[in-house]
Amino acid sequence: MATLNLRRGDTFDKAFVLKDATGSAIDLTGCTARMYVRDRRTKALLTTATTGAEITITPAEGRVQVTLPAAVTEVFPPGRLILDVEITYSTGKVWSTPTFTLDVDEDVTYD
Repeated sequence: MATLNLRRGDTFDKAFVLKDATGSAIDLTGCTARMYVRDRRTKALLTTATTGAEITITPAEGRVQVTLPAAVTEVFPPGRLILDVEITYSTGKVWSTPTFTLDVDEDVTYD
């Protein structure tokens, strides 16, 4: 499981670029995406992201950009969370990224 890092209350901004076996970008035309962030221990759902809201797809580049604003991440508990991104193709095929660990550090500067 790959690990991503985030300080609680910071904007989460991560791009995933999907490539085929030759290293070429996978065409994501007509695709949608969603992402769930869950507590690693309890599996409680903490937030979701969807295409057109927190997720932007650049089809020709195979790029899926996920942005969670600070207002969302400020309620994440410090510790280890898990997430993955699920892509649904126009054909109905569904593919998910590997599961990522999201290590959330406590913030020091906050109101």
